[in-house]
Amino acid sequence: LFEAGNLQGALPKFELVVRCRPEDFQAAYNLATVLYHLGEYARSADAFRRAVQLRPRDRDANRFLGFALLNAGDLEGAAQTWNHLLELFPDDAETLRNIEILERWRGKP
Repeated sequence: LFEAGNLQGALPKFELVVRCRPEDFQAAYNLATVLYHLGEYARSADAFRRAVQLRPRDRDANRFLGFALLNAGDLEGAAQTWNHLLELFPDDAETLRNIEILERWRGKP
């Protein structure tokens, strides 16, 4: 369903997988991704947080947690997430760019 673009149809299935396998990183990550694409950014951030708890050094889970927080209106949370990601991966050009853009939005030089 997800690959066919039926996100609403895929959502309950991903939720069920997460309930049945709460320690499954991929299940949490997939649920977070579906929620993000549905525009449910706060719920997506919660699911990405769970994925990050399960795999703290996962670059994509941390990066998309920042985007979910940003889209949910939590600019400080996005900044903290991306700064943490930068500590894990100091040469990550995309994270550096995201932080620079966020700082401009927040009115910081």
